[in-house]
Amino acid sequence: MIEQRNYAAYLAGYTHIISSNLVPKLATHYAIEKSIAEEGEAILKAEPLVFYLRESLEIDIFLTIAKLLDGNRSDRNLLKFNSYCHANRTKIQWGDGNIPIELLKNHKSMMDSRSDFINKLTRRRDKYLAHSDKEYFLDIERLDNDFPIEQSDVVDLVRCFQKIMNDHNQGFRGSGIISVDGFFTIAAENFIEKLK
Repeated sequence: MIEQRNYAAYLAGYTHIISSNLVPKLATHYAIEKSIAEEGEAILKAEPLVFYLRESLEIDIFLTIAKLLDGNRSDRNLLKFNSYCHANRTKIQWGDGNIPIELLKNHKSMMDSRSDFINKLTRRRDKYLAHSDKEYFLDIERLDNDFPIEQSDVVDLVRCFQKIMNDHNQGFRGSGIISVDGFFTIAAENFIEKLK
């Protein structure tokens, strides 16, 4: 069935983007931010490239998240994935039957509860990261004031993505996804320690 094949492809693709791309970058960025918060600007003085590494990771993380939530612009995003699963749940076979309707409702609720942050992040992407909005292009502080992003909100949203993908992988493949964030956090902390 085409619905089953599409589901398997979407699940594999989203799982890869989140687990093998987004999570390692977020863990690395988090470790750099933590080091700067704990040690001040000393790390940036020891290795000025850390500033650019931090900024590059942040932009990549924001753009990846925005792509995963691209609303009505694309049919390839996590919001449409949930809708696809809901519309085709009786045609998608898990190991023990169809996707439970309550699980899909829970996933939608999880995403809906983060809608304010999602809107802020996608607006930030639209106003500065993907386009040169005249209000923000030369005034990054205004962007930070109008669309503030907290690291904890980013981590929370990515963990929400991980939970959704883990639930689907557990039901469809019979095994969950191991998060690699701890490995990358340690690797980034070791990298920063070598710079001192």
